[in-house]
Amino acid sequence: MVNEGKIKKRIFVWNIVGVIFVSAVGSFLHFIFDISGEKAWAGIIGAVNESTWEHLKLLFWSIVIWMIAEYIFYGRNISGFFWTKALSILIGMASIVVLYYTSSGIIGKDIAIVNIAIFVIGAAVAGIYSIKKLSKSWIGQGVMVQDLAGIVIIIVLAVLFVTFTFYPIRIGLFASPDGKFGI
Repeated sequence: MVNEGKIKKRIFVWNIVGVIFVSAVGSFLHFIFDISGEKAWAGIIGAVNESTWEHLKLLFWSIVIWMIAEYIFYGRNISGFFWTKALSILIGMASIVVLYYTSSGIIGKDIAIVNIAIFVIGAAVAGIYSIKKLSKSWIGQGVMVQDLAGIVIIIVLAVLFVTFTFYPIRIGLFASPDGKFGI
């Protein structure tokens, strides 16, 4: 029998540590493409330019990495785990888009420290959402149909991030300030 109180504490701790992990790993992934000598494999998980899309990729992959660890250590015991994680990724990414375009529209330019703060806020929003939803999930029930939908969302996002790294759509979301698109 799973101790519900223990699981809820685990959810809280893992997601708070996860925000720190996602912020740190996402920051590292920002530079991995350049560090690798612009290798294609690094472009799949790291930013290949300064577009908004490429920064969303940093949040996505760092959350996915952390999510795998979470699933191994406690997520197997929670129905709705993958559904919640998929929604937390989408909410975190939406937060970044809204905050970035709002702040750059108000300020009139990009400021690195503001962009870093926006990324951390996106990670925090995703983590807070996960804490609230996972704490209310069914403990000890295993994977549900909605989890399968969550897994599909995560896979579709992964495919989109890989595809648009090499074949970006020619719209502002994919454009770097220097006019570059993708690799």
